[in-house]
Amino acid sequence: MQVAIKGINVDVTTALAEYTQNKIGGLVKFYPETLRMDVELERTTQHHQKGENLFRSSAKAFVPGHSFYAEASAADLYGAIDILRDELKKEMSRFKTKKMKRDRKSF
Repeated sequence: MQVAIKGINVDVTTALAEYTQNKIGGLVKFYPETLRMDVELERTTQHHQKGENLFRSSAKAFVPGHSFYAEASAADLYGAIDILRDELKKEMSRFKTKKMKRDRKSF
């Protein structure tokens, strides 16, 4: 599986890239047919001048015949990546369960 990491207003360091690769790449065990994942890491602010930094992470996973999208925001970038992983995991397992029920029903 390929994981493409893009940073918007954030420098993607090797440590950050490895952390993202480990967290997001670990989702392959839930859906082994995953072909590619595009991950965006972004720093945003709540207000224009005096706002706190908020970090947003989003990912799009491509599997044969379907794609998954999840987005998360947090006060730090590593927290946003963790929340993103949980959201993607939830979405992938929900689809997998729905697909298995549909396949079993056809018998």
